[in-house]
Amino acid sequence: MEDLLGCLLEPLLELILLPQFDAAHRRRALIQLIIAVLVDGTGTALGGWVTWQMIRARDWGLLIVGLILLALFGGLLIQTLRRYVKMQLSSKHH
Repeated sequence: MEDLLGCLLEPLLELILLPQFDAAHRRRALIQLIIAVLVDGTGTALGGWVTWQMIRARDWGLLIVGLILLALFGGLLIQTLRRYVKMQLSSKHH
């Protein structure tokens, strides 16, 4: 059962968190971008909020959790936007 769930969840998470954009399907790529930006942006905002709250509370243990969330989702957001721009630029050259 775990293998089945892993096989189903892994592509779904990759599609949501770090999609591969296809210039031949512009509308689908735009929808993927919107979903990924919403998910990654929410994670980044959550990481920033947790980080700020932990700095104010001087809770250094949970501060690390906030920084990890901020770095992880912020990196995914930047990578997603970079891939989309790369897809847009490559479709203009062809």
